[in-house]
Parts: sequence; structure tokens; C-alpha cells
Amino acid sequence: MSQKITPCLWVETTDAQTVIEYYLSIFKDGVVKEHLRFTNPPEFGGSSFETATLMLNGMEFALLAAGPYFKFTEAVSF
Repeated sequence: MSQKITPCLWVETTDAQTVIEYYLSIFKDGVVKEHLRFTNPPEFGGSSFETATLMLNGMEFALLAAGPYFKFTEAVSF
């Protein structure tokens, strides 16, 4: 069965690399498919954020490292 939903983990930092390294230390077969950095224009605050796509145990996850706007919890809703 092919994956139809890609869960997104929104973390409280803007440093995706640290989070990527953490998950890859747990899931030894993990792979980084993509890692991107963005900067908002000045009229939107100029802050930066990062995104990544990871394969962990054969399942794709998106990672949004956009700062502490929402607290990370183990709760999931689809």
C-alpha cells in the first residue's frame, strides 16, 4: 500500500538540521530527501524557517522548523 498522507512535524526551532540529526540517530535507516531554508520578506517580519522531508522506517515525514508559534506535542490529527 502506498502512503497517502505525509505527517508534518512542526518543531519549536528554526534549525531543522539539529532535528534531522536527532531523528536519524534514532532511525538508523533514515534518509533526508530534501532540506530547504527560507527567509520571509521584510514586510512579513524577515524571519527564517526550514523544511525537510525524511524517510523513516519506510514512511515519509515532513519537518517544519518554523519557531515556537505552536508547542510540539505527541497529539496527531488527520
